Amino acid sequence: MTDHIIRPTVVDELREAVCFGYEEDVTAIVRSVKRSDARSPMLETFAYMYEYAIEYNHEGVVRRLAKEGVPITAVALDTAAERGSKSGLALLFELGWDINRRLGPWQPPVLR
Repeated sequence: MTDHIIRPTVVDELREAVCFGYEEDVTAIVRSVKRSDARSPMLETFAYMYEYAIEYNHEGVVRRLAKEGVPITAVALDTAAERGSKSGLALLFELGWDINRRLGPWQPPVLR
């Protein structure tokens, strides 16, 4: 049975690449994880990286994460809304987030 555990250094490397806007490094790190085990649920674990990319206004990083299959979650939308990032919200909607989708069981859609 394969463990789906990722080395903390890989997570740290990805976080650094996202925060500094190193788009090529983001792509390389995510792809290396995908290559190591195609069935790995780690892409879902990386979803919180959108928060950093939005916080630091790295649109290219957001696009790369989405292109590599990292799922967009309600947390990313919430981060963009809390920061008042209209461009971040627009980008997440462009990348496939349904504008009418609830953020959670007790939370309405981001645009009420």
